[in-house]
Amino acid sequence: MPTSPTEKSYKLVVLGYWLFFLGILFGITALIGVLINHTNYQQSQNSYLRSHLLWQIIAFWSVLAMAAITMLLWPSAIASVLLFTGIICWLSTLIIAIYFLRHQRGIAFLDKQRTTVSN
Repeated sequence: MPTSPTEKSYKLVVLGYWLFFLGILFGITALIGVLINHTNYQQSQNSYLRSHLLWQIIAFWSVLAMAAITMLLWPSAIASVLLFTGIICWLSTLIIAIYFLRHQRGIAFLDKQRTTVSN
């Protein structure tokens, strides 16, 4: 059974979510967030916060990989054709939307779990 995490651990997970939200505008904040999550992941062995930390870590690296692929395709001839049809613009918008919505859903679920565990 998961143990109740400390208030500090909970606040660090919430901070991670907010840093990821700000990462859409300022990329360095997402990097800071993933570093915080990597350091706290091992300390949250039997806590419901562990799944939130893992999700944030996976989301960061997934979005970074998708952004890198998009940036690598941008100058290529393939990108020129795709840009003409609008696929790259659509893909970039989709990546940002998924990133934002999944983190918003995660922070909402975190609050729900916190209420359930504390009762």
